[in-house]
Amino acid sequence: MGHCRSGVFAGTVDAYHVLDVTTGYQLPFQPNARLELTVYNALNNRHREFVGAPELGRLALVRVRYDF
Repeated sequence: MGHCRSGVFAGTVDAYHVLDVTTGYQLPFQPNARLELTVYNALNNRHREFVGAPELGRLALVRVRYDF
């Protein structure tokens, strides 16, 4: 926990730990394309990163990546 100032907000932010996980799958029908899944804060450890900010939880992102 540490004392912080962010704009007009002042206070403390508790320490937190998160686990991010990424996995991918090479699409067999398109050698340059890859399907990827990233889960930020996989354990859903709700926390604040800045004074005055809302709590953050898990975020999942799916994307198709194409390399030229």
